[in-house]
Amino acid sequence: MHQLEHDTERLGELELNVIASVGNQLYQIECRDDRHVWLLERKGRPQLFRSLDAAFDVLRTLGVKRAFLVEAAQIDIPASERTALAL
Repeated sequence: MHQLEHDTERLGELELNVIASVGNQLYQIECRDDRHVWLLERKGRPQLFRSLDAAFDVLRTLGVKRAFLVEAAQIDIPASERTALAL
């Protein structure tokens, strides 16, 4: 998260996915660019959210206007075939 807070110019270049775990009980935020894929981290560990609203709140705080909501099993579906959610 620290990386995104200080590099807000790149937000428009990133594909941001909110990944719902099995049963939609936990959520993670995945960031993708042309070369890398990484999870939003806090204190060196992937950050987990207990609700979709909590994950969206973090993205809104960073200035993100849209993100994709995907099930963990569907993460390999290209962004062009998914619907983005407005935050």
